[in-house]
Amino acid sequence: MTLEGAFSNFVNHEADVLLVMRELRNIKLQIAVEAGLGQLNLSRQMRILALDALVPVTSASSGVRSISIGDLTAELAGTRSEFEVHLRTDLDGQIQGFEDRFMRPFGLALDPPDVSHETVDALLGAVAEAEHGLTLLPFGATRNTQPLVLTGPCGLRSDARFLTMKTEDKLLTFTMFMHLPQRRQHHQMVDFLIGCDPRPRNW
Repeated sequence: MTLEGAFSNFVNHEADVLLVMRELRNIKLQIAVEAGLGQLNLSRQMRILALDALVPVTSASSGVRSISIGDLTAELAGTRSEFEVHLRTDLDGQIQGFEDRFMRPFGLALDPPDVSHETVDALLGAVAEAEHGLTLLPFGATRNTQPLVLTGPCGLRSDARFLTMKTEDKLLTFTMFMHLPQRRQHHQMVDFLIGCDPRPRNW
């Protein structure tokens, strides 16, 4: 399910929890308030569940092994065309989060990609076979593509490794948030939240 579909179910009170891979945009927060769900970005209605990261990838047969954050954003904005950009038809939360964090503050926005794909498998297959294909994938979904080291000013190099993601040293690390509505939770959800609480408890 896409972020839009999940959010629609949540604000229509058809779901008890919303899981997202990026911070919600202000318009979504306002819609939630108007739907009576409360202020979703307050700590009492938001939990951090996990970390993930986006990884720029290309074909393993490509000679490219790194890309700068500036060149990556330029490719996705359509202002640079060294690569053939591939993306999912329905953009997921992480890609939208990338746009919010690394493009919009600099006056850039995602351009329609050179090639769109309905499924992740189709996207992976096309990028793996394309001579100069480029996309962004979650850390655990790179498969047989070639992950690219992300470079930046002052010798910055950020590669896709579990440790750099866990310590949030990787530039494209994203947080998985769990948002809760402003109402009494089902007892099973309460038990889950207690189990996720890292604070010590006296039994």
